[in-house]
Amino acid sequence: MTALIIIHPSTVNVKSKVEKLLLPYDYYIEVEPYKEYLDREELVKKINELKSMSEEEINKIAKGWEVEANNLEVLAKFELDWFDELIDGVDENGEYKMTTLNPDGKWDWYKFADMEGMTSRFFVPDIHTFAVKEIEFIPYAVVTPDGKWHELGEEAGLEAFVNKEIKGIEVMSEDEINWREKVRQIKSDFPDYLAVILHCHD
Repeated sequence: MTALIIIHPSTVNVKSKVEKLLLPYDYYIEVEPYKEYLDREELVKKINELKSMSEEEINKIAKGWEVEANNLEVLAKFELDWFDELIDGVDENGEYKMTTLNPDGKWDWYKFADMEGMTSRFFVPDIHTFAVKEIEFIPYAVVTPDGKWHELGEEAGLEAFVNKEIKGIEVMSEDEINWREKVRQIKSDFPDYLAVILHCHD
């Protein structure tokens, strides 16, 4: 995913500042053990998605997981990476796993990027910075100077990718339209700040 990191124009050590802003969103930061619950809403959504598939498609997925094709709930759990052997318990909120993974995790590695055709405000080895007001593209995520992470969202982002890159159609969902407005507003809040563009792997 492409992320836009906004920093103050007086920033001296750009690399260090970006690292500091992104640190809270590192997948591999270990936190105190907590209960991660099975998302029932996501489970129902996945079951309905399976119901809309052909018998041949369902059988293919079931074969891949080596489970019965007629148990859509089990199949949906597997598709959500929720396996019985990893469940640590059940309480009034449902099934849960104990985990120390960062619940705010967004990336596991990233690299600094350049945008062809744009002129850098100034250049740090391997790091290009730009004036926020010069950025015209819509990123998947934006990190503001206060350290807050804003994003389009995984589902809407995937839908946008499929429509544009696979189906070749320019159709924007309500989420995309709202996200474009959100990015426009953020940019208008920091017109004289600098922006660093990253390719983040999640």
